Amino acid sequence: MRYSAFPLRGVIAEKTGSEGISLASSGRALLVLPGSWEDARIEARIDASAFQGSVALGARVDGETNGGFLRLATEGGVALVALRQGREKLLDEEERRLPAGEVTVGLSVSGRHWKGFVDGESVVHGHVALPAPGRMALILDGTGTLRVVSVRITPMNEMRAAEPGAGEETHQR
Repeated sequence: MRYSAFPLRGVIAEKTGSEGISLASSGRALLVLPGSWEDARIEARIDASAFQGSVALGARVDGETNGGFLRLATEGGVALVALRQGREKLLDEEERRLPAGEVTVGLSVSGRHWKGFVDGESVVHGHVALPAPGRMALILDGTGTLRVVSVRITPMNEMRAAEPGAGEETHQR
């Protein structure tokens, strides 16, 4: 997995015997993926069974103060939030625990329309205008080890293209 990060305090990335990469966290970390996107979908296959806290996928991220996020708490709760100038606005939420073991989580944005997915099921959605384009991101806020099996970014305009998978950028290690 290629990533840039600001900050990457308290996170140690290491390759393990399992598929993917393990991120050992002791606090909050923002990992920003390469590329800039306007309307796109980010999907991550993760295993949070050894992690306590929250995991979030971000779209149209601009530093630590702006973007849209699908946030999942290991103790329960899925939220779709917009962050502007560091101020958070809740767009939608649902009580749901992260399943034990591997799970696929996704966030899509098309114009003002935002949707969050867990294992392919739409669980939260909302509408908000956020500046575009922006970066895709993974945010950890907690302790323990999160295993990231894969991350896939698909531009929304390419999703409507004739060829399946056209324009996908996959980050895998």
